[in-house]
Amino acid sequence: ENVDTAKAVGGPSTYKRFKFAWGSLYRRAIDWMDYMLPEAWDMEHNRTHHYKLGEDADPDLVERNLSDLRDAESPLWIKYATVGFFMMTWKWFYYAPNTYKQLKFAELRRDGKLTKQMQAQEDE
Repeated sequence: ENVDTAKAVGGPSTYKRFKFAWGSLYRRAIDWMDYMLPEAWDMEHNRTHHYKLGEDADPDLVERNLSDLRDAESPLWIKYATVGFFMMTWKWFYYAPNTYKQLKFAELRRDGKLTKQMQAQEDE
């Protein structure tokens, strides 16, 4: 059975990976009412994060991303307040820019234009 048909598990083909929110402003507004590019989400989350899950190269490794906060010599209530702030704003201040950065680095790598300096920045 063709996985790109309405009979496939998960519903119509418009809900599949390379159709959902891709191709037009209309599809994006209907499927993905968000400010993150669906292509950037696919690159960062589906490819980079899931293929490196739990490893140091995982861009979403919480243990590494919050190590400065964990090691800070601040009162515990300040650390909890900071985490609360991050919980409410992570999508705008961390996730949207990081997904876009990963997309651009992938495009540069594919085109052979990723410099060593950019590679070092990508690993941050």
